[in-house]
Amino acid sequence: MDIKRLAYAYTALAIIFGALVPIMLKAASGANLFEFMFLTYVVSTVVALSYVVLKGKWGKLKEYLGNSRQFATIGLMGITNYALMEFGLAYAEKFVSVPLASVVYRTFPLLMLAFIPLILRERITKYQLAALLIGFAGIFIVFTGGSLNLFSGYNPTIMALLVFLAVSAAIGNLMVKKHTYDVDCAVAIFSIANLAVFFLLFAINGFPTSALTPKAMGAMLYVAIEYNVLNGLMFWAALRVLKATVVANMSIFSPFITFIFAYLILGQQIQAYYILIALLGAIGILIQSVDKVGGTYKTKSKFTIFDVTGAFQNTGEIAIAHTISSGGRVLAAKIPAEHKDHLAGMYATGRYANIYTAGQIHEKESDFIKDVLSAKEGEIIIIKAGSHEDGEKFFIDLSDRIHGP
Repeated sequence: MDIKRLAYAYTALAIIFGALVPIMLKAASGANLFEFMFLTYVVSTVVALSYVVLKGKWGKLKEYLGNSRQFATIGLMGITNYALMEFGLAYAEKFVSVPLASVVYRTFPLLMLAFIPLILRERITKYQLAALLIGFAGIFIVFTGGSLNLFSGYNPTIMALLVFLAVSAAIGNLMVKKHTYDVDCAVAIFSIANLAVFFLLFAINGFPTSALTPKAMGAMLYVAIEYNVLNGLMFWAALRVLKATVVANMSIFSPFITFIFAYLILGQQIQAYYILIALLGAIGILIQSVDKVGGTYKTKSKFTIFDVTGAFQNTGEIAIAHTISSGGRVLAAKIPAEHKDHLAGMYATGRYANIYTAGQIHEKESDFIKDVLSAKEGEIIIIKAGSHEDGEKFFIDLSDRIHGP
């Protein structure tokens, strides 16, 4: 299976199985929350570390663990994406229904648009802004409880908590996409960091225990193994490859799946305005789908540039792999064939390293980039690996050679 299809398959599976997590957290509501989360991450850590060993990446993991800055960065991403969501949703579901909590939390794909220019340095267009405003309209409906009176429906503190979780997820997702750490090792560090957090919370609260029912144990194993590890491995690998807006397009279906699970498993009724909120989100996603410029790399050059770093996360090209492991990015653009002499002139200057064309990289990676750029027959695909600054300067210089300063 090619890179793009595999990423789509991973995203779809992660969304379907991830939609069950709010249900599982509700099923464990009888257990002590601190005990439940601590035991969940004991299991997650054991499974994630076992997977790293199985993949032969123990040495790589030790490198991350031995570098305090890398460990802190990866660990913080794990806490932002997992601890806040799981603990926050489990707490919020004591006061609101699972469908409502899921709808609010799942606005995070739309909220990602507010942070994309800052974190990923990608373009935001009027279409994406329109989608963002529609997403905020859905949040407003949540705050009003389906009426026109602000805070009339539910505890505003709980609603504010859910919105905070959505904002945190938006930032956390983009941080994982921005940084290029090995996904397998990162998932293990996510579990380690969250285990440390919940051990401290468990200890601070006096190690409270409760009678864990079979239902609570089943929920714990599902969250620990399926969501924290398996879903993480699939979703983060896919997010690295696909545009953030594409993942947002697909993620909007998660609340609908949660609605069905909540009805079938918990017997919770679906309020009419839950559907309205989800439909507003779907409309926002449809608006984004017609946008061809949003999500491209923001640069001063006249090229439409895409960040294709995710396509090379398992590359055999040593120079590109070293660039990515050092925090660099891989940018790609296309030019008409008649400008090949300008590209040759850039090579001749010797000012830039790690410049490739589609024919110089692996076929899978090449096919993926051609698809992302919608390259036509005869167009030249240019790939530049390096720091943000080096990549931008290269494409600006090439643009000036072709189009003039």
